[in-house]
Amino acid sequence: PNRNRKSKKILTQLEETMKIIKNKRKNNTISLEVQESHDALIEGMNVAFKRVVKKSSVQGFREGKVPRDVFEKNYGKDVLIQEAMIDIVNDAYRAAIAELNLDVVDYPKNLNVSEYKDQQPITFTCDVDVMPEVKLGKYKGLKVEQMDPNVKDEDIQGQIDKLRENFAEYAAIERTAKQDDIIRCDIEAKMED
Repeated sequence: PNRNRKSKKILTQLEETMKIIKNKRKNNTISLEVQESHDALIEGMNVAFKRVVKKSSVQGFREGKVPRDVFEKNYGKDVLIQEAMIDIVNDAYRAAIAELNLDVVDYPKNLNVSEYKDQQPITFTCDVDVMPEVKLGKYKGLKVEQMDPNVKDEDIQGQIDKLRENFAEYAAIERTAKQDDIIRCDIEAKMED
């Protein structure tokens, strides 16, 4: 729950700093290229630190009470960058989908996040399957043939016979087989004894 609240805060900030660089559609797949500012990464690292530090322990400090500079010396900055990148890509993806108003039908495919470079924006690409676009052809002026409203007795009898056949129940009877009977039998065939 706490992560969701912070994630919503980041999502709001992302909508202000995120840029959709490419938005190319091929059939029902849209290829996205999204760029997020380095400032969003810094904010994401702050949020990630608060989440990760709770599980970290360094000698001389209580668990979860490690200062950030000591944490980075012991665990490295890469842990925070990786955690922040995951959050930023997820949130930027959701923000891009919302901004483009896409009807997504599946998880993103071919996700490729650019390599982290200090003070550079974060860029990622992905392919997203969306609902197909429906394009109407020429429908004005089409002529529809009106069916004959008169129903004949043999048409009604034909429908009744079809219903009877579909819902018929079969029962075993003892008599000589006739046309259209369903026969159940055991057959034994021999050739030369």
